Amino acid sequence: MFRGGPYGGKYKWAEEREKDHGPFPHRGPDEGYLIGARNVEPVNGGGDWIVTKPEHWIVADTGMKKGDRVPGLIGWEYHGDPPKDLPGLEIVAEGTAFQGGTRPQRWTATIYPGPKGNFVFNGSTIWWPQAMSSPPGHMLPWSHWSRPHGPDERVQKITENLLRRAIEGRPHKAKAPPASIELNQAHPEIARFSAFHSRISVQSTPQTHPLAQKFGRADSESEIRKGFCTKVL
Repeated sequence: MFRGGPYGGKYKWAEEREKDHGPFPHRGPDEGYLIGARNVEPVNGGGDWIVTKPEHWIVADTGMKKGDRVPGLIGWEYHGDPPKDLPGLEIVAEGTAFQGGTRPQRWTATIYPGPKGNFVFNGSTIWWPQAMSSPPGHMLPWSHWSRPHGPDERVQKITENLLRRAIEGRPHKAKAPPASIELNQAHPEIARFSAFHSRISVQSTPQTHPLAQKFGRADSESEIRKGFCTKVL
């Protein structure tokens, strides 16, 4: 088995992984400037998803107040330590996860605006789909003395709010970097992701793109990219 190296740039988490598990021949860029948070240590654990910004549009019509929880939704991997110099970054939920039920680590759920009216949301949990539905025969996971509790109407509504905003393409409330600033000038770490993304070609046309077929939106490829999302079943 071969591993090229960890993400993280020169930030402390990557430096610690290099020290504990290296040496590695390569080092990826700081993922925080792409996903709005970072792979912290420990990265495994469990806990409740706790709202800290109930006035944000993603929480609209959920009835959630500051401090309200979705039991066990955090796990078994999560993100934290968001880059505070990322323009427009907002922390919408945060709290403590426990590895093995005893070792604590802070997690953060974030959202930030992109350069073209788009946005990036990080729910800070791989168990988000557990709150969306429970198909026949599905068994809820259990890890680190914590578990999700199945479908939750509040998480379903947050997901609906996110997808509607992505599809309708309404501008994000937070102030984005000026349109005149090129993506690779906004932050040095973003430039590395931009260079990687530029090598990826999109093969679908607006008429055949699955999102266009699903939502009846075949105006342009850029319109579909602007509403970049996946349908949650």
